[in-house]
Amino acid sequence: MTYICEDFQNIRHTRQDVDDIDDAAVIFAGRMARRDYGRSGLVAHCNREGWSEDLPSVHYSAFVGFTGEPGQMFCGHSVAFTVVQAVT
Repeated sequence: MTYICEDFQNIRHTRQDVDDIDDAAVIFAGRMARRDYGRSGLVAHCNREGWSEDLPSVHYSAFVGFTGEPGQMFCGHSVAFTVVQAVT
């Protein structure tokens, strides 16, 4: 299986750290965090918001950002995205 998220390289199910679509979503959220905040970008949480019974797709929301100096709060923003499961 392959997991697809718009604007990012696909993720294959053969990776050791990907067991299901939720694992792929966390990786995509991490890519969004690094795109927006560079190497210091992190994912605070990634939640499943909804899914389609007709199509193999799941909608997620995540809070991505960065932590500045030690003791500082996590700063960032929310992102929403869809991961599609393609059978290959």
